[in-house]
Amino acid sequence: MTAHALMSHVIERSTTVEKRSRIGKNEVAGLGKLYLHGGQPLKRDELKLTNAEYSVFAKLAWFGLAQRETEQRWSITDLGVAFVEGRVRVAAVAVTVDRQFSHLEGELVAAGDVNEAFYFELVTA
Repeated sequence: MTAHALMSHVIERSTTVEKRSRIGKNEVAGLGKLYLHGGQPLKRDELKLTNAEYSVFAKLAWFGLAQRETEQRWSITDLGVAFVEGRVRVAAVAVTVDRQFSHLEGELVAAGDVNEAFYFELVTA
């Protein structure tokens, strides 16, 4: 094979990258702070998020638990509320292909399964 043919072969080769990301304690902690603020679209400084908590908000969107709003604001989804309240479980792993969300897989987990320090208790008036 000539050098030119080898170069052409390399360029044509697919470079698809598949990555699996597990929902973790920082995601649950950040989502919990969003929940405690009533779910309105808020910016990072309004939520008092740590760097680790803020950096995973895009991942929360993969799981359907939060969504990005205008002006770099985030809000909690109905599924996110139910997850925080322990009424639903979500698949533990989000799969991306070439940095684009593909699908969820893995065992179903609750917020308390992922972050043992996280505890939700419904308080009635």
